[in-house]
Amino acid sequence: MEGHALVDNRRANRLLAAGIGVLALIAIVMLLFHLPLSPTLGISVVAFALYLPPRHTLILAIVAVLTAMAVLAILPMADKQIRFTNSALAAALAVSVSWAIDQRLKRISSFQRTQTSLFASVPDGLAVIDSAGILLECNEGLTVLAPQAEVGQSLHDGLGHVLSDGTECPGGCRLDGAGESASLPVLGEAITRKGQRVPIGYTVAKVDAGTILSL
Repeated sequence: MEGHALVDNRRANRLLAAGIGVLALIAIVMLLFHLPLSPTLGISVVAFALYLPPRHTLILAIVAVLTAMAVLAILPMADKQIRFTNSALAAALAVSVSWAIDQRLKRISSFQRTQTSLFASVPDGLAVIDSAGILLECNEGLTVLAPQAEVGQSLHDGLGHVLSDGTECPGGCRLDGAGESASLPVLGEAITRKGQRVPIGYTVAKVDAGTILSL
């Protein structure tokens, strides 16, 4: 399931309704069979808190606490205060968990937006390729430098890589996702653009997603 910051209000409402249904089912089972399941009410809220926004989690927590209070008032059960306290504490924990997850997702989303903005604003050509050399993402700088390069296709084929000795590269090089990182610029090579050879210098950085090239 998607996280809080990514769940739209309609889906959150459906999850909230499902949570209330679960609480009602637990309450019915408790009343019919006199089972000591009041802590399960709070635990259920914790489970839904992993997917609900804080506001919806708070509503579900209040429903769980009120349900526990009503059921325990009806049932002839010992240690009612302790059972109610456990349910209330679990519900409070659920609200805290939901809020913490929501804040974490918002920070991640903000970081991703900043990262995307920086990626797009760099004047150099930037490309992210996988281990097979397929272009996953690029910025406008690369599009200008190598207009024939297309996302989802081999970057090396789109560049028309030419080695320092003037021969066409057969592949299996750094620009094809192979080899090691190169923090210092690799010079003396070229790419082919509109039938003309254009000298380039590039750096290579290996990351979890594959390889980042700066040309």
